[in-house]
Amino acid sequence: MPFVEGADLVADFSWTDKSHPLVVKWPRGAQRPVVVGVFEGAKSPLDRPAGASAEKLCQCHKQVTKAVNCDDLLGAPNSDCERTYGSDCSMLLACSRGEPGAMPSCLPGYINAVTGACFKQCGAGKPPCPGGSTCQTDAPQAFCLPAD
Repeated sequence: MPFVEGADLVADFSWTDKSHPLVVKWPRGAQRPVVVGVFEGAKSPLDRPAGASAEKLCQCHKQVTKAVNCDDLLGAPNSDCERTYGSDCSMLLACSRGEPGAMPSCLPGYINAVTGACFKQCGAGKPPCPGGSTCQTDAPQAFCLPAD
C-alpha cells in the first residue's frame, strides 16, 4: 500500500508459529513519521541497544544526499556497520539499508546471515545460543536468531 498522509491500516501477518498485526499510521496534518509501521507484540532488532548512532546516520544522510532533514532516510543504526565503515558515509548508509555490496565485517564467532546483520554462529561445535534466541540450522551456516 502507498504510505501517504492520512494512512490508517491494520493488517494481520501470519507465519507458521505466530501472528502479529502490522499497524501503519500517518495522521492527517502530522509530519511524516520516522517509523511507518509496527508489528504489534513482535520483538524487533531495533529493540536492542544498537551501539550505532541514529544521529550519525542522519548526518551522513544529509551529507550524501544534500537533504535538509532525515525524513526520507532509509536504514537503521547498526553497530556492525558503524564499526566496519566508520566515517565512510556512503558505505555506512548502504550497510544500514542491508545492501548486498555493503555487508559489515562481523566480529569473530558471528556471521552475516540476514539482511547484512551479524548474528552469533551456533550449531555443532559452537556455544549454545543466548537465552531468548534459537539456532537457525536451515541456512548454509547456522546462526542464532532472537525469538519473538
